[in-house]
Amino acid sequence: AGNQTVVANKRVFLETRLASTIAQPLGTPSDNLSVSNEPIRIFGENFARGIGCHAPSDMRFPLDGRFARFQCVAGVDDSGSGSVSFEVHGDGKKLFDSGRVLRGQPGRVIDLDVTGVKELRLVVSDAGDGTGFDWADWADASLKPVTGIDSVMPPADAPTIHLASPLASWLISPLLGVATINQGNIS
Repeated sequence: AGNQTVVANKRVFLETRLASTIAQPLGTPSDNLSVSNEPIRIFGENFARGIGCHAPSDMRFPLDGRFARFQCVAGVDDSGSGSVSFEVHGDGKKLFDSGRVLRGQPGRVIDLDVTGVKELRLVVSDAGDGTGFDWADWADASLKPVTGIDSVMPPADAPTIHLASPLASWLISPLLGVATINQGNIS
């Protein structure tokens, strides 16, 4: 309809503002920064994107069945010193449990099938030993659309993407380098 851009099978990065709910009593989750307000860094590796948080943390994202994969690297930020555990839930079912993760350990690579999932829940706990410096990162946290389902974006001069779901207003157009599609024709 009209002058819209269709983006097929692109990686969409999670941001806190896309969450339907966030529960984190210690501090505020940070987009693209650790909870200490420094660049996200796990086991000496820097990540430009992701969500930094402090255990305990519980974030829920509405997916509405439009995505096929959730991918990220989860680990304790190098600026922290605690231990945490990461869980990923889809529609109330546990899809991933990292077990205890310590600072100085490699991040846990997560690549999960979320086909048909309506709500994605990202949980960080204190691993049972208290919350001191439990600074956790969901580095490069992203979703890949279901094959054949496209995300519709406004014209290239508009700064946001609007999906036909609660995952609206994604500021990703500058990240995607998308082509413009006018009435279904690529230009």
